[in-house]
Amino acid sequence: MRHLAPATLLILAGCSSAGPSGVDQSTPEAVVESWFAAATKADRDVMLSLFSPEGRKEEEASGRSWSKAFSGGGVTLKAREKRSATTEGDTASVIFKVFILLDGKEEADGCRFTLARVDGKWWIVRIG
Repeated sequence: MRHLAPATLLILAGCSSAGPSGVDQSTPEAVVESWFAAATKADRDVMLSLFSPEGRKEEEASGRSWSKAFSGGGVTLKAREKRSATTEGDTASVIFKVFILLDGKEEADGCRFTLARVDGKWWIVRIG
């Protein structure tokens, strides 16, 4: 499991209250479910608000970001199945199999969320 550098944790700590109001960030699974709920609505603002500052920069800069795909990128989320969830201290990984509609064709793909906990809140660091 990837560990975050102390500087990254300090940046996250300074932004821990930036999450969207009403979103449960008490567990990694709750954050991922909130992200999927936003993806179903194609609400990129909410999807991005669940990322750490470092993760958000990476997600916004990526040409193949999941948030772009679900919010105007021609991909529709049809279903998802949780495969596993592991937590080691303040880092976690949640893996789903996602079923999407792309160009009118149904496809399945794996989706791994890497998260970090700062001041009791979980933030998405990366989706891969």
